[in-house]
Amino acid sequence: MTSPSTIAAATWRHARIELRGHLTGWRLLAWAVMPFVMVITVWTLSGTPVKSSTIDLAAYLLPGLITVCTTVTGMNSMIVQLASAEEDGSLLRAKSIPGALAAHLWGEICVVAALSLLPLVCYVAVMALAWPDLLPGNPLAWVTMIAVTGLGMLATFPVSVVIGAWCRRTLRSMMLSMVIYVLAALSGLFFPLSLLALWAQIPLQGLPFYWVGLGLRTTLLPADIVAVEVTQSWRLELTFVVLALWAIVGLALAPRALRHLSRRQSASVLAATRDRFLARGY
Repeated sequence: MTSPSTIAAATWRHARIELRGHLTGWRLLAWAVMPFVMVITVWTLSGTPVKSSTIDLAAYLLPGLITVCTTVTGMNSMIVQLASAEEDGSLLRAKSIPGALAAHLWGEICVVAALSLLPLVCYVAVMALAWPDLLPGNPLAWVTMIAVTGLGMLATFPVSVVIGAWCRRTLRSMMLSMVIYVLAALSGLFFPLSLLALWAQIPLQGLPFYWVGLGLRTTLLPADIVAVEVTQSWRLELTFVVLALWAIVGLALAPRALRHLSRRQSASVLAATRDRFLARGY
């Protein structure tokens, strides 16, 4: 039985090495795209009021942009990276070392969390200089925003491990990422969910993206905008409950999904994967 301290040390080494690769060279530019898009969006829409209200359109879209930057993009990154780890042999190597699978899982979660928060920090820094009125105005709102964002990542990243274990191939995981982006967009991140039919509202409210966006709207939007929400209330307590349930389920299933995925790994499977890449290119 591998001790927790050994797993923690291996997790730190894994995360440090992975982050060094992501934050150096051309790969860093890929993570700079999202804050750049967010800043351009706010700059373009700033000063444009939402129809029949006095709220700025940039302010209304801000919670959705933050949700996409952290939970949605991070979740998709986890799915793609797990599929890549299966195809490049990383999971096969981890399978032969005691505690390496757990370290790989937690290391990847730490890496994706750091890479999701880094663009957000850069974006908030620019917002604080250019549009400070769009950011939370009191410490409690800041604490709530940080708590919702952190719990949102904890609710989605482990679940993405379960999804990634099912995908298996990088191409399939990329196609699924598009589906996740569409579901997130439909979850009321950029328009009131109440505009959709009731049959669509109910299942979309089961997704964590909706609750992360709702929690962020609680801290970033004026109180009177709550009238366009589904129940005309922020439901902040229920937000934390739903996200906590997603986190518990994900953390319970993620290690099992990773072990199941590793059991499928073998030298012959890896060789067949490489032959497929050479023959098809994917």
